[in-house]
Amino acid sequence: MRRLLATLMLLVSLPTAAARAEPPRIIADIAPVQSLVAMVMGEVSTPDVLLPPNASPHDHSLRPSEAAALARADLVVWIGPDLTPWMAGTITRLAGRADILTLAEAPGTTRLPLRTGPDLAGRVKNRTDPHLWLDPDNAAAWLDAIAGALTRLDPAHASTYAANARAGQARITAARDAAARVLAPVRAQPLLLDHDWFQYFQARFGLNVVGALSGSEAAQPGPARLLALARIVRASQSQ
Repeated sequence: MRRLLATLMLLVSLPTAAARAEPPRIIADIAPVQSLVAMVMGEVSTPDVLLPPNASPHDHSLRPSEAAALARADLVVWIGPDLTPWMAGTITRLAGRADILTLAEAPGTTRLPLRTGPDLAGRVKNRTDPHLWLDPDNAAAWLDAIAGALTRLDPAHASTYAANARAGQARITAARDAAARVLAPVRAQPLLLDHDWFQYFQARFGLNVVGALSGSEAAQPGPARLLALARIVRASQSQ
C-alpha cells in the first residue's frame, strides 16, 4: 500500500516538475522591448511580442491570438501606461496570473516630460514622454530589471540572465558611443519632426530639434501650426 501511494504521489508530481523545468513564457509590448528581453534570455527561450508590425502602441485593439498570448504569459514586460494606455486594464483582466515589469518605473530610468507646441517649448503637466527606449542609457538600465524579473521566475538560469545583461549593456554602450561620434558633426543642424517622438534620442546626443509638424502621430497640422513652423524654420536658418 505504501509503495502504491508513493508511486501515485510521484505520478502526480511529474507534470508540475516538468512545467517548472520549462522556461518562463514572456511577452513584451513592443518590438524594441522584445529585443531587450531576447538579449537577456539568450538561448534559454524566445520572448513574444504583443503588438504586430506597424501597429500604433497608443491605440490598439487586441486580436484573439494576442489576448490568448497575454493569458498564457508568466511575465509581461511593458513600457507603461503612458505609451499603451489601453494595456493597463487589459493586463489586469487577461494576465492576472503573470508578473508585470513596468520599465518606465525601473531604477536608473531617465524620464522626460511630454512636450507640446510647434517649437516643443511647452510641457504637459504630470505626463511623461513615453518613448523612453530611444535613450540607450535607459535600454542599458532596463537589462538589469529584466534579468531580475526573469531570475525570480527562473532561478535555475540566474547566472545566464546576469551574464547576458552585462554583455548587452556593453553592446549598447559601444553602440551609443559610436552613434555619438557619427552624430557629432551634425549636432547643430536644425531638425523638424513629423511628431515629437525623438526627445530621448535628442537629449542623449545633443541634437537640435526645432519643432514638430503635429502634436501626435495621428494628428494633421493645421494652418496656424504650419505658419508657426515656417517662422521657426526661417529663424533657425538665419542663426
